[in-house]
Amino acid sequence: MKYQNINCYRKNEFSIIEINRPYANNKLSVNCMSEILEAFEHSEHDNNCKVVILTGKGEFFCGGGDLGDYYQQNSRDILYFGNLLVKLHQKIAKFPKLVTAAVNGDVCGGGLSLLECCDLAVSVRTSSFSIPEINNELAPMISLMGIRNHFSRKQCMEMIAFGKELDAGTALSYGLINHITEREDVIDVAMEYVRKFLGKNEFAFSICKQYYNNTQGLSYDQQYEAGKYHLVTMLKSF
Repeated sequence: MKYQNINCYRKNEFSIIEINRPYANNKLSVNCMSEILEAFEHSEHDNNCKVVILTGKGEFFCGGGDLGDYYQQNSRDILYFGNLLVKLHQKIAKFPKLVTAAVNGDVCGGGLSLLECCDLAVSVRTSSFSIPEINNELAPMISLMGIRNHFSRKQCMEMIAFGKELDAGTALSYGLINHITEREDVIDVAMEYVRKFLGKNEFAFSICKQYYNNTQGLSYDQQYEAGKYHLVTMLKSF
């Protein structure tokens, strides 16, 4: 399948989706997001794909969103961009297969929310993680969602107010990534890291992921109530 903004290929059981806009710091344009969504759709229906690896080409994993000259955009254009951005995040968060980020470089703004909605993340040590919108007199409406699940309120406000940059070690301690590698071939490292998942019950993982997503924000009792129905779904699938 021919793409203009991404590279997509399969290595054995792994589907690799690589954002290929290094000239734009791998920022997410409308066309780029559409292609990523199409690639995920293809991987979902590929029975030979067990895990999706999301990564970037060059020095950035993802530099955030690329709306273009928003001064020239009307409200409908901006809303269309926002809808597509939300759709992409929802697609990854609810994707029935394991999605692992291979963080090859820096992560900025909306790139943090893209990273956060992946199930697992492996990063090179030289990566940095930031929400720099305030430096451009903007508010990080989408990228804030990528950190509030992992950081305290004080940490969130510090990143937003100062455009603070985190190193990989701090991102690991905050729970934004799972593993740091010294090697440059982060895709291969990510595949090695998740290889232990291969052979496991993929449907059971999909049910767990669905349960996790569906019960966020619910009370303790509501979570257990939802859990019993997911239990029925899983056990009656055999």
